[in-house]
Amino acid sequence: VAGVVPGDLVVLAEGDRAPADGRVVTATQLEVDESALTGESFPVANNEDTDLSYRISAAGHRMVFNPDAVVFHLRHPDRVRTYARQKFWRGYWRMVVYRRFPGKMVKDTYTPQTLKLQVLALGGAAATLPAALLWSPALVLSAFCGLSFLASTAPFVLQTARRDATVALLSPLFLAMRAAAIGSGVLWYALSGKVRRS
Repeated sequence: VAGVVPGDLVVLAEGDRAPADGRVVTATQLEVDESALTGESFPVANNEDTDLSYRISAAGHRMVFNPDAVVFHLRHPDRVRTYARQKFWRGYWRMVVYRRFPGKMVKDTYTPQTLKLQVLALGGAAATLPAALLWSPALVLSAFCGLSFLASTAPFVLQTARRDATVALLSPLFLAMRAAAIGSGVLWYALSGKVRRS
């Protein structure tokens, strides 16, 4: 920092640390370790933004999103398997954040309530289906959960149908895959937490 003065241009490469506060003039695929802001470094870019927004809210500040902000999302998956893996870890790390902010699990404006319903409904259907083979009331519960999941996809399916009928027909399948992946991540968090605590 000793040699850097206002107005200097600093060129950084991967792994470099910024020597002082500054303004980014140009960047290509910029990634930033936000641990100085969030107080916690996530091992991968996953839910650190949610954690930061919950901390800001808990401190009594209000966040307002700028519609003109330039946002760059890293590594959008181009394969279903990669997308499912990403959603699995999203479910896992979201539970890490919810453990710190349990009130946000039910009441937050970040995660759509329909997504939470889809994860619960699909999980309920999957959990009760094996019991349904032996106990008929479980079949009713499993069917109710499955139908609740399908009903929750209707707004998305109808909106998608305006653009592409084939995608609309396939969307419940992809939404089920997303809910199953997120729910599996949540389950993995719950199971691995029990192992860590015992």
